[in-house]
Amino acid sequence: MKLKVIKGDITTFKGDALVNAANTMLTGSGGLTAAIFRAAGPGLAAECERIEKDPVTGVRCAEGHSRETDGYALSVKRIIHAVGPKWKGGGDGEAAKLRDLYAEIMQRANHEGYKSIAIPGLSTGHHGFPINLASRIAIYTIGQALRHYPGLSVTIYAYSDVDFEWYSGILESANSVFADFPEWVVHITGPFSGKTESLSCRDCL
Repeated sequence: MKLKVIKGDITTFKGDALVNAANTMLTGSGGLTAAIFRAAGPGLAAECERIEKDPVTGVRCAEGHSRETDGYALSVKRIIHAVGPKWKGGGDGEAAKLRDLYAEIMQRANHEGYKSIAIPGLSTGHHGFPINLASRIAIYTIGQALRHYPGLSVTIYAYSDVDFEWYSGILESANSVFADFPEWVVHITGPFSGKTESLSCRDCL
């Protein structure tokens, strides 16, 4: 499986694309997204400002979805801006939204022909997603998607020691999980493919 977890600075990643844990307005305000905007240079903020806001919601990227820009001064061709769901106690479909967001990222990367991408742990920061659930969703969804996209490799960047322990621990056990339940796949729908691939990751949720 072309999936690994490291603890480090995602802005140093060299590859085709990295994922930004974005906000709905695609601004570089706070945390990881601020670091990415700083490292990319002023061109990134300028491009994001040119992205039209939705006339109904007033946002540039809806929660649970992604947009893409140039990589600018980063050592990647493109930046995938992904807006993770906020944790509201678990009764608002947050787990399914996070799963679908990871699936959308993977499908986008495959559609664009990327060979290597970096992804942070989404929604675990100020969005408040429980790390034990978020890490399972990430590893299972990405791992299953890689079965469909064998030419793609993924590096998950953990924020902290605690995050690293969770993501790496889930990854360590993932091979046996996939072997025991080979029918597990992740449900991907979206604008990047002419077909729907069945995915389900049922025990993530």
